[in-house]
Amino acid sequence: MNRELIHENLPRLFMILLGLSLLALSGYGQDEENDYYNIPWSWSPEELNKIQAIEEKLKQEDGFWIYKKKTYEVKSDISARFTAETVAYMDYFITTFDDIFPMPPAGNMLAKMDVVVYKDRKGYMQGTSAPEWSGGVHWVDFWKAGWPVLHVATFPWNLEEGKQPDFCNNFNRGTLQHEGTHAMFRKYSGRALLPVFVNEGCATFFETFNLREKGTSQEEIELRRNRGFHMENLVRKIQEEPDFAPSLKECVKWDSNQWGSGDIGLHYGLAESFADYMLTDSKNRKVFKKIIDSCYKRRMDKVQVLDEKEIEKLEPGWHVHIQKIAKKLAVKLEEKKKQEPSETMADMTPSEGVTGDGKTVRLMLPLGVTISKEEFAACNNHAELMKLVSEKIQKAMSH
Repeated sequence: MNRELIHENLPRLFMILLGLSLLALSGYGQDEENDYYNIPWSWSPEELNKIQAIEEKLKQEDGFWIYKKKTYEVKSDISARFTAETVAYMDYFITTFDDIFPMPPAGNMLAKMDVVVYKDRKGYMQGTSAPEWSGGVHWVDFWKAGWPVLHVATFPWNLEEGKQPDFCNNFNRGTLQHEGTHAMFRKYSGRALLPVFVNEGCATFFETFNLREKGTSQEEIELRRNRGFHMENLVRKIQEEPDFAPSLKECVKWDSNQWGSGDIGLHYGLAESFADYMLTDSKNRKVFKKIIDSCYKRRMDKVQVLDEKEIEKLEPGWHVHIQKIAKKLAVKLEEKKKQEPSETMADMTPSEGVTGDGKTVRLMLPLGVTISKEEFAACNNHAELMKLVSEKIQKAMSH
């Protein structure tokens, strides 16, 4: 073990560890100085005028700026301007969502969406009781008087604490799109439970979508695939097992426990690839609409969305689709490797495992420092894993 090399690169090493491990966590990604998934976003002069008008109509309550519309409400304790920009962005979200997903003309529920962007993790945790590792959350409140409320919450998790977020340039907008997708599907399914595989696949598909795009143009389809990181897990799986052919029948049967166990990173990649397969092909979109229509029956149990004959028809094409995507994304991964700074990545090796909370984490460790799958599993969360990494590196340095 080259002790001097570790000493020299230790500060940069921890930045790499933190960045890559967060990147591999479900729902996380992108360096703090870049916008989420590199989706460019800016406001036109006309939109800035609209944002100014929204800002003037905001109300303040308990430290939050609030804007109420008939179908949704936005509030934030960051700033009036940030709140107004979130309102304008959610207008795009609603319009584009309806354009991308072939939904029924109205939902099962007269439900309002409550979107909250907290200024920091502390407020987010107090306001939502979400898991400590999460960057966004959604839930449905059926029990209050009036319409059910579809809650969506996040905070600038990709920024250093105390740093002011810039909505266009460094805010994790993809989290709003991911959690908002879950909420919108509940609007249409009501108390029925859309299968986890379909639900997470659609949310992951839409989190990397440019909301200014109308429809699924071939150019946007390719750009969207290249923005995310979940399907990279699928690419690596195929590189390890070239004949990998997942069972669609089993995937659509997964419940939340099955989804959260095993290689969850691969689960997200598979689900996203299936949503991509269903939503970017005109024939498959008709089948997808049938899936959503099956949820429109107000049933409270899990919906049987595909029968065995439909699965037999879809699975071969899905497998071909996976191989096609993997081939293209493999080129992207190779290009990414070439762009990694040699001075920080030299003499380092990847290590991947699933922590006790079901999250797949991929780290870059110095040669000679290893973490077994059992050690990954013994860490209940990301903080415990980072503590273990620190101890391993310090121990290596002492020899």
